[in-house]
Amino acid sequence: MDQDQVYYDAYIQLGEIYSIRKNSLAVDYLKNALKIQPKSKEALYMLGMFYQENDQYDQAIETYMILVKRIQPSKEAPYNIGYIYLVYLKDFPNAVTWFRTHLGRDPGYIEAYYNRGLAYEYMGVMKKLTRITKRPLNFM
Repeated sequence: MDQDQVYYDAYIQLGEIYSIRKNSLAVDYLKNALKIQPKSKEALYMLGMFYQENDQYDQAIETYMILVKRIQPSKEAPYNIGYIYLVYLKDFPNAVTWFRTHLGRDPGYIEAYYNRGLAYEYMGVMKKLTRITKRPLNFM
């Protein structure tokens, strides 16, 4: 088992190095780390970030979903999914949902409030609701 941990640490380090270089070998090293520790939050998050930073959004979301569903509680994964929907996929309703999920796990994270509000603004909800109520709305 000690040998496996040594390999795990090496795979993580190599995954990180190749991720920084935006080299797809990072995926192989991180997946090898996951073979040793299948529930590694560290390896899954790094793999999701690699996909996200290399425009592989479906794979990133799929990887983050593993963190959300299997490894509780992951605060970072719902935020990152929301960010992908907001910034890259322009799917604002899904972004709102995921930022709301994140805030349920980490209510003090200001960036999630901001990005949720931004998603509402992009959806036009803010303008419509402000016209109806005749006053600014506070989504906090």
